[in-house]
Amino acid sequence: MSNRSPRKKWRIKIYPSINYATASSMKGVYDLTNAIRDQYALGLTGIHQVDIEMNDGEGWGLWERCEFPIHAEVSR
Repeated sequence: MSNRSPRKKWRIKIYPSINYATASSMKGVYDLTNAIRDQYALGLTGIHQVDIEMNDGEGWGLWERCEFPIHAEVSR
């Protein structure tokens, strides 16, 4: 039996569709979140929130909730 802990798995839950997208690492899931946020800021998508979830072998749990500002509040 190995003493190694299982590799963490990462995904995002996309709102309002409640679909999931996976990434191979924490960096990957944040890169994906930032890309979606940038698309939202440009008015290219209606996705306004993602939940970053992590599974460390004990089941999926919320890591961080990212709500994007409404379009009028986005400043570039």
